[in-house]
Amino acid sequence: EVSERWWKKEGKLQTRWLKRFGTDWDDSLPWAIFDREVVLGYDSEIDKKSIKENFINRIKLIIQKIEQKHPEYGSIKKKEPSELDMIGVSKEGDALILIEAKESRAQDMYYAPLQILYYMLEWENALRSNSSSSILEGISSLINAKKETGLFKREMPNIIISKIPKIKPILAIGVKEWSGEIYRRIKATIKIINDEENNILSNLEIWEYPENGNPKLIP
Repeated sequence: EVSERWWKKEGKLQTRWLKRFGTDWDDSLPWAIFDREVVLGYDSEIDKKSIKENFINRIKLIIQKIEQKHPEYGSIKKKEPSELDMIGVSKEGDALILIEAKESRAQDMYYAPLQILYYMLEWENALRSNSSSSILEGISSLINAKKETGLFKREMPNIIISKIPKIKPILAIGVKEWSGEIYRRIKATIKIINDEENNILSNLEIWEYPENGNPKLIP
């Protein structure tokens, strides 16, 4: 029996994105998705704990600044990050796409940039490490394996492993249903993050993909 988490709410949303940007990918799309529920491995639990605590502490400082500057937002839920929702590759193969899927009805929608910030910090660190080559080779092998088994089309892009890729964050939703106030809060959260973390989310894009519709970038 398939758990509800895979076909309700965010699970249902992820499945829609994975089908269009994975199995049904074509070159009209700027990036492709090749995996979901992504976790980076570490050499040891000690390394993992030390690195993750550093990122979490940096995010906690940002949360403090948001709560100080915008007390009307209320207390931010401090959720321990676990798995990146989806990961993709640009059509040119020169960028990794980190994708956080979010139910657009969620009242705390404007905190989603904090979630993707964690994965941006983690992946930037990993790609600057001595393990970067093996990470990219592993990604390339995974994509090739899915092509060989028929899960992906042959023309679907693959990561270029000869150089360190750029990293692009994406917030993927179903339908843009939030109010103007929620949108202002999203932008305010992103601004504070960029002020504190050297414009790390300056290239963040928000995409919507309604049922019976087409995926599109939200200006």
